[in-house]
Amino acid sequence: MKAITKVMVLGLLLLLTYTASGNIVKRNRQKNISKNNFKIEGTIIGLTNKDDSLSLIFYPDGLEIVGEDGIIIKSPIKNGRFKIETSLFEDLSYFKLSYPSCNVQLLCPFLGEAGDDIRVEISKDKIHFTGENSSSYNCQSQMNSINGEFYPQSYLDRRQAEAGANNLYSQLKYQSEGSRLILDKRLSILESYKAKMSNNFYKLLKMETYGIYQFGIIDLMLIFYKTRESSEINDIYRFCKEQLEFQKSLSIKGEIDTLLIPRSSYYAFSCLFQLDELRLLMETGYKYYGYKPISFGHLYEYVLENYNGLIRDKILTISFMHSFQSGTLSGSEAYFDTALSAVQSKRYKRYIGNLKSSVAIGIPAFPFALEEINGKTVSLGDLKGRIVVLDYWFTGCTGCAVLAKGMVPIHEMYRDTEDLVFVSICVDEDRNLWRKSVASGKYTDKHSLNLFTNGTNHPLIKHYNYNSFPQLMIIDKHGNVLDSKPPKPGPNRPEEAVFSGKRKEFVEILQKALGK
Repeated sequence: MKAITKVMVLGLLLLLTYTASGNIVKRNRQKNISKNNFKIEGTIIGLTNKDDSLSLIFYPDGLEIVGEDGIIIKSPIKNGRFKIETSLFEDLSYFKLSYPSCNVQLLCPFLGEAGDDIRVEISKDKIHFTGENSSSYNCQSQMNSINGEFYPQSYLDRRQAEAGANNLYSQLKYQSEGSRLILDKRLSILESYKAKMSNNFYKLLKMETYGIYQFGIIDLMLIFYKTRESSEINDIYRFCKEQLEFQKSLSIKGEIDTLLIPRSSYYAFSCLFQLDELRLLMETGYKYYGYKPISFGHLYEYVLENYNGLIRDKILTISFMHSFQSGTLSGSEAYFDTALSAVQSKRYKRYIGNLKSSVAIGIPAFPFALEEINGKTVSLGDLKGRIVVLDYWFTGCTGCAVLAKGMVPIHEMYRDTEDLVFVSICVDEDRNLWRKSVASGKYTDKHSLNLFTNGTNHPLIKHYNYNSFPQLMIIDKHGNVLDSKPPKPGPNRPEEAVFSGKRKEFVEILQKALGK
């Protein structure tokens, strides 16, 4: 299942892509940073949105924690124009603009600075900044625009020729070469704007650019480590070792400012958290010639031993976030209390505490009241006396479609079970898009109770700290949480029995809840 963080991150996550383009401009004028003022106004060109509003969401440290300091400020759109001004902006903060009709890739997060007063034009195909403060933001846009279309033909020819090779290491090298070409191009754009940026902003943006490069490479490595045959581990190990050496070289060259790490987004996630996971996998997986899962406790203890201060707080929080979003939180429950004692940051401590509460078993589920497909309002209280299976999704989510397909036999199995109901909750912002997606049958079963949150800013989504999808939850007949992170059934391989693997585990939970 894919997290929105990958989607955005493809999307977080879903925040990750933006950082490859953040910058701070040196001003000739005196900035009023003490008041933390931030102002942005602009024009929406050729776009229509039923809500007629644009949202600015900002995060002080690059972590997109749902319901935690992701401060949302809305501006009405009048005659295609909007204006937002806030005094809550910190010295260096991350922000993104949200307008449903616009391409989400264009409205990915930016790094901004208190005191900025910027102008922007937004259309379906691009976003463009103007005015004396525009350089750092246009630099970010240019860096974000660099993707696979940039590859020179010579590289594409060599990669195609290598695609059929039996040598996995060579294939990985060519894929890495492509990522390095994008990295170098982005860095060259950054260098061209360096004179217009403050030193700290330039260094942070450079760290984040390396972080985005490493994110793609390490994510690939983690997938390969967990899915490839044991005979290929030598090639994977060799390549992983080279990536670790590359990261080490950045520190030796003085490219990394440790004082800025607590401010980072991509760098903290990929160059610290993901690299740590990769290191631990290499210690276990390579030794046994096969993938050996890392326990949450192993990773947790590693972070405690190797980091301190705000960096440790941030990596610990990322560990819980990642485990929760990826559905691998099992085993982490034993570490909530020790983490709450170890973490000093009030924001991170609050998140971990909220996460502990949200995944607790046996407590009352959030008392939602949502719009059904026919326009009526359905509340959790209306479903009391029945086992409730909640499925959260959004249009365009590949993992959501995969889960829906994996759930088909389960829906069929319980079609006539009166004391069990499947509730499909869509987090789209566009009501018409939701209706079309329900009608398509791609994301939900036609017999499910289909509900709509009108976006991820709904209190229900914030309560459970959801910022990646799909998500599943099971509620008992009394309205209490039965399982906050049940296994996610996926399509079985042809040789597997229909009810095997995670699908079998999911059914066993339902059977027990039904007393069968």
